[in-house]
Amino acid sequence: MLARILLLALAVASAGQAQPDADKFKLGNRCMPVGLAVIVPGDEQQETLAESAARTMLDVSGLYLSEETVVKLADAGLPAPMLIINVLDLGSMAIIRAKFARYLTDPMDRTAGMAITWEDVTVIDGRDFKSGVVELTLEFVSEYKRVNYEHCAD
Repeated sequence: MLARILLLALAVASAGQAQPDADKFKLGNRCMPVGLAVIVPGDEQQETLAESAARTMLDVSGLYLSEETVVKLADAGLPAPMLIINVLDLGSMAIIRAKFARYLTDPMDRTAGMAITWEDVTVIDGRDFKSGVVELTLEFVSEYKRVNYEHCAD
C-alpha cells in the first residue's frame, strides 16, 4: 500500500514538472516581440478594427513587432515569430482562433520552417469581432509573459 502511494506521488510530481517544458516549447521565445496578422475574410473594416485592437494590446505589453520589421527580418532570412488571428464569421456568431507560429529546426534532419506551437479559440455571439480578438490577444500575452518571465522586463 505504501509503495502505491509513493508511486502515485512520484507520478503526480513528475507530471507537474513536464508541463513547464511543454509550455516553453509552445511559447518560449525569450520574450521577443512578435509580428501580427489578423484575418477577417470579406470584411476589411472589421479586420482593420480587430487588427488595431490586437496591435494595441501587444504594443502596450511591449510585444509588438511592426510589419516593417517583420518584412526586413524575412528579407534577411530571419522569419519573425507571429501571432495569427483568424475570424470565421458565421452571421449570428463567430469563431476566433489565435495561433502562435515561430521558426523551428528539426534536430533529427535539420529541416527548418515556421510551425504553430500554441493555439486558442473563442466563440462569440454576434459580430463584435474586436472583443473576441482582444480576449485572445490578452490570453496570448498573459501566457507568453508567464512562460518567458525570466526574459520579460515589465
